[in-house]
Amino acid sequence: MKKHFESLDEFINKYDSDIVHFCVANNGGARLAINLAKSCNKHDIPLVFFGQDLDSLKKLSKYAITVNNIKDNKYRLNICRGYSNHSENFGTNGFKKVCWLRYEICKAILDSNRTVIYLDNDIVIKKNYEAQILKYFFEEENLDCVFQAEIEEKVCSGFYALNKNSKEKIAELFSEEFLSKNNYQRFDGDQRFINKVILKNETQLLNYKILPIDNYPVGYWWYRNHKRISKKTVLVHYNYIVGDFRKIVKMIRHLDYFSYDFYYIIICYLKRLLVKINNIKH
Repeated sequence: MKKHFESLDEFINKYDSDIVHFCVANNGGARLAINLAKSCNKHDIPLVFFGQDLDSLKKLSKYAITVNNIKDNKYRLNICRGYSNHSENFGTNGFKKVCWLRYEICKAILDSNRTVIYLDNDIVIKKNYEAQILKYFFEEENLDCVFQAEIEEKVCSGFYALNKNSKEKIAELFSEEFLSKNNYQRFDGDQRFINKVILKNETQLLNYKILPIDNYPVGYWWYRNHKRISKKTVLVHYNYIVGDFRKIVKMIRHLDYFSYDFYYIIICYLKRLLVKINNIKH
C-alpha cells in the first residue's frame, strides 16, 4: 500500500481501500496523532493522517499513511481558511478552523464511494473496531452514521463513521451553503453544531446510532469507570482534559502512551511548577 500522497486528489484517486480511517492535524497535534497511530498499528487499523503542514507530515510518516492536505481544495469550508500550525484552545477561532477541516476530508472520501471513520488525535485504540462499525451499516440499510456517545449532549464528534450510501445527504448538510444558512461559525465547534442543528429532536436530519459508551467511552466516562469496563473497551477518547501534557499524563497512568519522549513530560511539569511558584509570589 502506498504510504504517502501529495494531495487530497491523489489520495482519492489511488488509495486502494473502500474504507478510510483518518485523523487530521497540524504540527500542534502531531504528538497525540503519533500515539493514536501507534495504537492503530497495534490492532491492524491502517490510519490515514491528513497533515496541514510539512512538520506534521514528517513526524507522522513513520507511523501512518500520510496525505499532504495543505493546499486548498473544492471541499474546503470558508471557516478553515488561514488555519495555524500550532495547538489551539477549545472554542477559539483557531480551534474552529482546525476542527472543521475534517469535513472537507469526509466529503471527499464519501464522494469517492468510500465509508469514512474519523478519529480525534487524543483517542487510543484498544481493539479493532472496523467489523463492528460496518455491521451497523449492514444491518440497517438507512443508517447514515454512528457516533461516540457524549455525556451532556447526544453525540461526540471525536469518533464517528459515515455511510457511503448517504454521501449526497451528508454532502448537503456539510456544504458551505447549509452551514452558513445555520450560522455555523457562531458555534464553538462542530460538535455543538451537530447536536444543536443537525440532530435537533424536532428536525433530525440524519439517521444515526450512538455507540455503547462502555465500549467507546469519552474521557469523563473512562476516568470514572475504567476498572469496570476496561475488558470490553474498544477505544478510549482522552477528552475532558485541556492540553497535550495533561492528556499524556492521563494516558501514561492508564498505560496508553506509547512514546518514550518523557523529557517532554518533565519539561511540562517544570513549567507548571514555575507557574505555581510565580502565582504564589504574586
